Amino acid sequence: MDLNLRALSKIAGVLLLVLGGAMLLPLGVGLIYKEPVSVRAFLVVIIPCLVVGGVLATFIKTKTHKFGIRDGYLIVSVSWMIASLVGAIPFVISGAIPSYVDAVFETCSGF
Repeated sequence: MDLNLRALSKIAGVLLLVLGGAMLLPLGVGLIYKEPVSVRAFLVVIIPCLVVGGVLATFIKTKTHKFGIRDGYLIVSVSWMIASLVGAIPFVISGAIPSYVDAVFETCSGF
């Protein structure tokens, strides 16, 4: 039983698009309250998320949409790791949480 790595990559792309889109809300709040550090921190993360996520979600074609149990476990595990690792970056860039490890812990607990 082989893993469906193309589908996993496509789903990771969709996840990056969702993360980038979800970060638009705090970006808007930073713009409203004129917080340039927060705005820069979110822009540094949002732009690559949307670009990489768009490329993965658009250009990867899957032959089958069937998933096995192992595929499901892998998709959930990888999605949680990607969301936690990417979601921690604005904390570190803005200086709200100076340690990346602490920021990942806080993001994991949030997700």
